[in-house]
Amino acid sequence: YRDDFDRSQWGLVPAAKVESLHGFYFATLDAEAPSLHDYLGDVGRTGLGTAAAFGEVVAVKGIMKNVINCNWKIAVDNIYDWYHVMYSHGSASATGFFDLAGTLRPQNQMVMLGEYGHGIGGPMISREVQDAFAQDPVAGYATYAEKVMPNMLAPRPLEATELLGGAAIRSLGHPNIFPNLWIAINGAQMCLRLPRGPGATELWWFTFLPKAMPEPQRREMTRFIGHVFGPAGLLEQDDGENWTQSTLSAKGVGNRRVKLNLRMGLGHDTVTEEHGQRFIESPISEHGQRWTYRAWTDWMAARNWPELKANHALPPTGKI
Repeated sequence: YRDDFDRSQWGLVPAAKVESLHGFYFATLDAEAPSLHDYLGDVGRTGLGTAAAFGEVVAVKGIMKNVINCNWKIAVDNIYDWYHVMYSHGSASATGFFDLAGTLRPQNQMVMLGEYGHGIGGPMISREVQDAFAQDPVAGYATYAEKVMPNMLAPRPLEATELLGGAAIRSLGHPNIFPNLWIAINGAQMCLRLPRGPGATELWWFTFLPKAMPEPQRREMTRFIGHVFGPAGLLEQDDGENWTQSTLSAKGVGNRRVKLNLRMGLGHDTVTEEHGQRFIESPISEHGQRWTYRAWTDWMAARNWPELKANHALPPTGKI
């Protein structure tokens, strides 16, 4: 370009809105989009709050990136699926890397469903355990430590109640900020699932650790996390194989003649309200998956934000 090129007229398109929560920044190019607070709602704000539940965090340098040959919605579907854990990840558990059986608790799950498709789903701890931990963290954690994955699913301190809410503080599940931001390992990791066409998804893994964590523990935790999810993750490799094969199978002519049952838990559970939050306590279910696809249908049907605001499904109440 020569002297007649006016760079002020050819910059990047400015974001219509930029807002932050807990130090995480979100931007949108659509001026008609709701505020970040309204978009996230209680469930989205709670999910993001898990990253700050143990105090101020800092990002570990570098982003792990890899591509898996799957549709991105299958990766999101997997967030809520604790049914597959003992089967798909049995080999990882057999190595002694961690105790999946002690973490799974298939009969003790909490699901939270929020506007626009946000959700949280997975294991929870009882009110009694959370209360004991809140009153005496040292003794409370000692009674619980044998049943949790080391460094991964620790109960939250009492001060985290303001971030998460009185009900959600007991949830140890996976939050998903709709459509494609997964918060994993008790807030220590975040993963963006970026579509690269209908049959490929690029994953960006970010790691966040407490600012006050001593350096030796930081190194060990970073090593541990990298062996759970990401390109070298024991669980990620299991999941990626499942997602790839599921995507391939869905394309098959013969497979399209086979019915799929997507009714796990349907009609058997009730939405409870406590401390101003709505949640479902149940055995493993597919409430989170069905909510994701219902929300995706709303997004695909709407032509713009005003239409989506007016016509999106509201979180369920009563029997679900």
